[in-house]
Amino acid sequence: MDLIMKKIKMLAVLSFISLLLVGCGQTTNNNTANESGSTTSEKSLNQTENVSEDVELYSDDTKLVFNFYDTYKIVYYYSGNTITGLEWYYTYDSVEVATVSLAAINANLTSDDQVESVTQNGRHIIVKMKPAAYEGMTTEEVKSTYSYLEQVYKGQ
Repeated sequence: MDLIMKKIKMLAVLSFISLLLVGCGQTTNNNTANESGSTTSEKSLNQTENVSEDVELYSDDTKLVFNFYDTYKIVYYYSGNTITGLEWYYTYDSVEVATVSLAAINANLTSDDQVESVTQNGRHIIVKMKPAAYEGMTTEEVKSTYSYLEQVYKGQ
């Protein structure tokens, strides 16, 4: 039960940060950036070089995707009935807003959080959770836990 409370707290903190940053979506052009649009300091924040603009997230035979109130997507990867991975995907209006969000999320992580990594892929921030966050979980438990959320399927 303590693990669930930690997850709920982490979801609340990350949701708050996301809402705050999305509301601050206007940026100025005062940043010194290279041709790819990334500053040197941005690249040191666990950021990936792959700048794919479209990430298709939908439930299929390898993952369960839940829409957390249009704030982010919760993605559970599975094999059979066993959960094998957990990621949260935040999508922003621009690469610049995503970059600010990446820095804010990294700044708010503590050693108690079960986050393995936080990376940026274009307009998307991907928060990958440590195995302890999903160990022993089954697909049925995940579906039951997130039954209050809309599950995302292809074509939605």
